Amino acid sequence: MKNMTNTMLLLYVLFAFPLANASCDEGTVIASGKTGYPPISWRTPKGLGGLGYSVIEKILPNQSVERSTPLPWRRVLKMAEQGDIDIIVGIRETEERRKYLTFLPTPLMDVSQNIFYLRGSGIRSRNDLKGKAGGYISGTVFDPYFEEFAKNNLRLEGVSSLEQNLKKLARGRIQYLLSPLLPTIHYIKENNFDIDIAFIATPIYTTSERIAISKNSACLSQLEMMDSKLQALKNQDYIYNQFDLLTRDWDVLNYLN
Repeated sequence: MKNMTNTMLLLYVLFAFPLANASCDEGTVIASGKTGYPPISWRTPKGLGGLGYSVIEKILPNQSVERSTPLPWRRVLKMAEQGDIDIIVGIRETEERRKYLTFLPTPLMDVSQNIFYLRGSGIRSRNDLKGKAGGYISGTVFDPYFEEFAKNNLRLEGVSSLEQNLKKLARGRIQYLLSPLLPTIHYIKENNFDIDIAFIATPIYTTSERIAISKNSACLSQLEMMDSKLQALKNQDYIYNQFDLLTRDWDVLNYLN
């Protein structure tokens, strides 16, 4: 009878007071991001790297911040939804993602989305895209204004990777591609991609890349503190300086027509 009483008491404690996740004040914080989105997050020979992770380490100096292994983006989102990843760096806020993530109010940084094309194609502005086939990465989140413009004026074909789009552009299967400026140039340089490409200097639109916390992570209790520290880092130009350090050798102007 005593054993049964003890068992019932244990069950009551377990169900009435669910076990908490590992604390964000102690233990390890798991951070992740995209594998091809420099300078915020990308795959390096040593794993994930980028300014997104150095920012998290500055925001949480007393925690052990562990970067996940490089993972497919959909897997990163799923693991964050399940609470297996605490923090995602370099993510755009959407209604769907707000169901399982909480976004820091302060953006990590703004990223320009530009139009790339082969030199000599005659493309100079957004209006030159009408009637031409263009490429983009499936799942890309457009801003509302470009979403409306694309719906009414453009023929866009989605693919799963930047490499596919660059190959389609080189072979003439598309006449332009929509892609984030710095990650695209970094990819071309790192992979020695032989393509005579240029971009329209004025971004087609700009997106705010953010830091998001899983709603199943104990780090959620640190949201206000983390946002305050992120604001402080931006005010101190820490993010700008990291950005400059990571991108100084990327020769962006060489691709400006």
